[in-house]
Amino acid sequence: MSADLFNMSRLAVVIFTALACMTSPATPRAPSSTVAPAAEESSPFAIPHSTLLCRRKELPRSAPAGLIGYQFEDGRLMVDDRLIGPAYDSTGRPIFLIMTATEKAANGDRALHVLSVFFPDNEPYSGFRVLHPENRQDNSIEPLTPSMVAQAHDLAVWLWSHRCLRAPPPN
Repeated sequence: MSADLFNMSRLAVVIFTALACMTSPATPRAPSSTVAPAAEESSPFAIPHSTLLCRRKELPRSAPAGLIGYQFEDGRLMVDDRLIGPAYDSTGRPIFLIMTATEKAANGDRALHVLSVFFPDNEPYSGFRVLHPENRQDNSIEPLTPSMVAQAHDLAVWLWSHRCLRAPPPN
């Protein structure tokens, strides 16, 4: 793993922790009438088909300056929900997307998934899955497939066009 990717991975874990710890209420978002599926519904990166909750999010100080953060919640595709935290530059180009998603495991327990994807300029997009998100002492990761990374980019682009436009900036 290159030093830049390693540093981005560390930044993603910090940002994920910050996003996951912020639990203030979200602003309801009406469902879009122009939803075109880009990923299979079983994919964590599937385009939402139901009402989204959306709010602007303040990013941690460790995030690059000038990024705009949002938090989306979607409860339709997974048993419980997806918490999606994309960040964009001022033009709306996605920079990264972090997601926590829960689903019912085969044994009936809740399974937590943590996924992080980066969209750097002039480099291939990349992403990873945290293997043991329930254990904050274990930072083991595995790379996402190119297909999943492409689906994540499609989702990030879709979310920008369906963001909560009237949401006030975070305090």
